[in-house]
Amino acid sequence: MKLQLIALIFGVLSTAPSSAQQLTLKADAPAQYQVKTGDTLWGIAGLYLAKPWLWPELWEVNPGVKNPDLIYPGDLLTLRFDAQGRPTLQREESEPLLSFASESVSATSDRVIKLKPRVRTLQRGSALDLLPGSLIQSFLVGHRLVGPAELEQSAYVVGATVAVKNAVSGHLIYVQGNLDTGQAYGVYRQADAVADPLTGDELGIELVPLARLKLLPPVSGQQEGLHRAELFDSRQEVRQGDWVMALRQSAAVPARFNRVALPASTKGLILSSASGFREFANWEVLLVNLGAEQGLMPGQLLSVLRPSPRVLDGTPPSYPQDSDAWQRLTGAWFSDREMPTEVVGKVMVLEPQAKASYVIVLDALMPLHLGDWVGGQDAGQHYLQTNGSTGADRP
Repeated sequence: MKLQLIALIFGVLSTAPSSAQQLTLKADAPAQYQVKTGDTLWGIAGLYLAKPWLWPELWEVNPGVKNPDLIYPGDLLTLRFDAQGRPTLQREESEPLLSFASESVSATSDRVIKLKPRVRTLQRGSALDLLPGSLIQSFLVGHRLVGPAELEQSAYVVGATVAVKNAVSGHLIYVQGNLDTGQAYGVYRQADAVADPLTGDELGIELVPLARLKLLPPVSGQQEGLHRAELFDSRQEVRQGDWVMALRQSAAVPARFNRVALPASTKGLILSSASGFREFANWEVLLVNLGAEQGLMPGQLLSVLRPSPRVLDGTPPSYPQDSDAWQRLTGAWFSDREMPTEVVGKVMVLEPQAKASYVIVLDALMPLHLGDWVGGQDAGQHYLQTNGSTGADRP
């Protein structure tokens, strides 16, 4: 096996380009690590990097390595440093495993057993996923954003084998529409249309997942276009008129980070979360009003941005909510100071559509909120450089 060097580059956001960032290892980074089944690229990066979202830079110092992000269970990773003192992970070349086959040789008085060595080839499993499998599965059956035309062409629930208004796992239902027996399907309920709060443009109609279904063989007298199905994995009750759509395929989940950077001035808003909460942490799936038209691609990393609270710069400085009437009045005229916009988290693009995208929170430095801004990796630094503390053109 050819040795492959995987560079670990990490540091803090700075005004310098990412390739010039200072390299810093975590204090407890292991000298060696044996890759296990169930590991993820993100998890391994977190063993070595204080900021695992810089995993896209892992192979930058080794541009000649082909597919350096393909790591398999059983691989032994050794921490080394290159000539410039930058840390790298070297995947050790595995030695062929020897086993011995016995061969009997007859003799007049003795029976001799000779052992002949032979090489035993091990089959490698699948390369590690970027994210945990449970998160990938949750996204595949999660919220959807569709257009009106796609919704009108979708199959829908028309009834059940018993006159129930709310069907759950184990119920047999009937679905009208064009379905493929080799495809996995989910049942969804139409929620509100999503509009861009900045432009007013309609971004799509969000669908809430209710259950999954298993298509059953047809029975005598079954009409064309009508399908029998059994519900399972219910999250909510299924009703007549709910929509049936093919589930996302595993290929829809990014296999690795996308290193194409957005312009630093590109910014959008967090519109909703899959959980329905207004505050969220790592692994939450969010909807943002940036999409393919703004350059988003699967696997891209974005910064989550939040303006720091305003300050009335008096004697002493105070926040507006903590100030008296006179401070608020005079502060509005003379000393109302806007503070910088800071990066409060990192998200990765899962599914970009034309004007909106689903993203997943990879690193929340503090609880993230609906209405927080998202932008390119260096967007926070861009705002600090261009706006300072004046708040001009601030998100």
